Amino acid sequence: MKLLSKKMLCYKIASLLLVFTLAASFPLALASCGGGDDTDTTTTTPIISSDTKENGTGNDTANNNDEEFVFVYNGVTIAMHAPADPIIAALGEPSSTYEKPSCAFQGNDYYYNYGSFEVSAYEDGAERCIYSVYLIDDLVETPEGLFIGATESEVSSIYGEDGRLDNGSYRFIRGNSILNVIIENGVVTAIEYVAKVN
Repeated sequence: MKLLSKKMLCYKIASLLLVFTLAASFPLALASCGGGDDTDTTTTTPIISSDTKENGTGNDTANNNDEEFVFVYNGVTIAMHAPADPIIAALGEPSSTYEKPSCAFQGNDYYYNYGSFEVSAYEDGAERCIYSVYLIDDLVETPEGLFIGATESEVSSIYGEDGRLDNGSYRFIRGNSILNVIIENGVVTAIEYVAKVN
């Protein structure tokens, strides 16, 4: 059993809290479950080491219109249900990867960690497709400018009030994409893009 650093442990706990929150509100947002051994191909090279936020910084608004939510990192647009292999290749070597059997799709789900965000993909026949992007820290932000640590008023000023849930968090849907924003004590603690599953 591997020992986790305090930072990674915090990320894992935050991920679990997000999963439990999402499970209570929207169970289809969970793509993977089940037993079996995970295949872990962890490397030691961190991808993000800058002190500034790295993403499209709002300049890629053509991709974030009323049709879909997308995440942009270093000029790479990550859209839900898009073919994953070219996106993963363009993002570069992840700091860690793993896979596990999917309970929402046939085959496995694949996870690629890039330090400040994690991308997951599902199998669609012989092709892998993007299922989610989970922002881990405040070194990255959405193209519209939302980041972990932002205030709830910033969420509503950027995306509006229509997606507000009873628990104070937000869920926005555009086309085949969902943007989940978790709020705790008036502050954004998690941001996740998820592919909408019919």
